[in-house]
Amino acid sequence: DDGYLHGAVVELLGGATPGAARNGARQDQAAGATGGAAGSAPMSAADSSTGAVAVHLTSTAAQVCRLLLRDALRPTHGRVLTTCCLRALVQLELKWGLLPSWHMYLQHEADEEAHPAVRLEAARCLLAL
Repeated sequence: DDGYLHGAVVELLGGATPGAARNGARQDQAAGATGGAAGSAPMSAADSSTGAVAVHLTSTAAQVCRLLLRDALRPTHGRVLTTCCLRALVQLELKWGLLPSWHMYLQHEADEEAHPAVRLEAARCLLAL
């Protein structure tokens, strides 16, 4: 089963730093050298880095949510994918100051029929937030 592999990748996504945030100055210099599109002002360093980070965070959170749905439809052994997705989402929320998904964590923690590992991880996420 690929659940463990997907889980490891999701956890890495949760703790990853977008390339634009790491290498913002280099990308901004390249954008300034080309002068931007004709008739438009060149993009400032803060604008391009912030925009790239926002796109990265949005796409990462969306991918994690898709994998949560996948695990609900086709459960992995021990719901390892759900556990890793919860962990990755809380890492993103803490690292980047996103609004916490309180309802999702509370829902997973309160579900008495859920796998014990999922309930435990949801409780850990609530404590971390």
